[in-house]
Amino acid sequence: MTRGVETFGGSGQSLVQGVMTKLSAVVLSVKAERSLRKLRIKGSLITHGPGVAPLELQGGIESLQVEDEAIALGQENAGSINENKLMR
Repeated sequence: MTRGVETFGGSGQSLVQGVMTKLSAVVLSVKAERSLRKLRIKGSLITHGPGVAPLELQGGIESLQVEDEAIALGQENAGSINENKLMR
């Protein structure tokens, strides 16, 4: 990514493969049994929604580089990647 990503939403219902599923406005999500080899982000990953983490990792990332920060700014958030409080 050449610029960071910022989301402002919370959670809501979304149609995923024919099933209504509750999804959050997570910036980057790697689902179970999926993986990324390398991801470099020139900027920040920021969420503003309550309880929404910037990263959701159920799968694997071999190499992740975020040049600025990954941080959750909404109420009731766990914090930032820099504080080891990722949603996993």
